[in-house]
Amino acid sequence: MVQKTSIVLEKTKLNEETENCTKFLYFDIDVPFWTSFKVGSSVNFHLTYSIPPLTTLYGLIANALGLEQDDYSLRDDISFGLKVIHDGEIIEDYLNILKFDNVSNEKLIEKIELEKLKENKELIDQCVDDIYNKKLKGLKEFIRVDKPAIKKVLVDTINEDKLPSQLWAYQFLNNVKRTQVIRERIIKPKYIVYIKTKNSDLLKDIKDSLENPSRPIYLGQSDDIAIIENVSRIMDENEIKKGETDFVNSVVPFHASGCEVILLPIKFVQRKKDKYEKVQLGFSHSPSGNIKLSKKEKHYLIDNGYIVFEDFKKN
Repeated sequence: MVQKTSIVLEKTKLNEETENCTKFLYFDIDVPFWTSFKVGSSVNFHLTYSIPPLTTLYGLIANALGLEQDDYSLRDDISFGLKVIHDGEIIEDYLNILKFDNVSNEKLIEKIELEKLKENKELIDQCVDDIYNKKLKGLKEFIRVDKPAIKKVLVDTINEDKLPSQLWAYQFLNNVKRTQVIRERIIKPKYIVYIKTKNSDLLKDIKDSLENPSRPIYLGQSDDIAIIENVSRIMDENEIKKGETDFVNSVVPFHASGCEVILLPIKFVQRKKDKYEKVQLGFSHSPSGNIKLSKKEKHYLIDNGYIVFEDFKKN
């Protein structure tokens, strides 16, 4: 009996350790057309980051999960790693931006409403007279209102009608300011995204949502379609080797010699209601995909590649 109890306790302890240990998941992102990761400070020339910011990767996950916009509640539970399979080609494209003059449009609406009322003045007067004539005497007694009140009801009804579409199209567009800007796009990039977390339930939900997303998947702009492929099984930390190496196959969250260094947004922290502060971190990326380190370090060996996660701290 004592021996059986001991075995049960050991199994329970093992299960708890397994549940609380770090877990991993990875998947491919294939962009079949193009994408763009706008640099926030660019205005007339929309520059793109050469690799997706971690805020963009989290946005993809949040969208697949069906989270509301600006829901960053799960961000701190996730650590990302990113391997670039194909950088893609950066090209320049032209973007037409239409900016509406709100003040002018408000005045235009007032003008159209007034003109519409003038056009319908005869109809309003006729309706009011009809209500008061003998043929509609019963209706007048039923509603028990005076002539001005009836007229107000009719005017309000007309005001609720849709404004003439042709007048809208002609005058509304005259109040539009047109601006053309240059935007960089990345043609057909491909990535492998790695996720590390101790929240096993969250990782299960992420895996399910990547395989059956709540919404169409995109990377970057909402019309930049992305295809999720090769979603791995969930792996425990004890299944993954962590070996010493002087080269890695992913981007790294520190300066590495001979690499492009990029300051990327990694998350948004809410400071006030509807006010978020952008947190950034420097990453190194090599076009070859492999980064030579100055000395050997311990990193995770996942699917035949050494991967560095965003939370890695150099000694």
